[in-house]
Amino acid sequence: MVEAKYDYDCILSLIVTTSDLTPKAKQEAEQFIVDYWRGGIFEQKLMEWGEWQPMDEKVELVST
Repeated sequence: MVEAKYDYDCILSLIVTTSDLTPKAKQEAEQFIVDYWRGGIFEQKLMEWGEWQPMDEKVELVST
């Protein structure tokens, strides 16, 4: 991720995760200016977007 920012001049690096980052990962994300969204932040941003409505029911995944 950090390599991509430096090798390809990426203007934004973003990690989306359902769990929290480890302390070392948080430190590196802040050091190298990498944004990260945890599950709660991701849901909040989707709601602010206005096009997404959470479902109350569980969706059953079918494997092929």
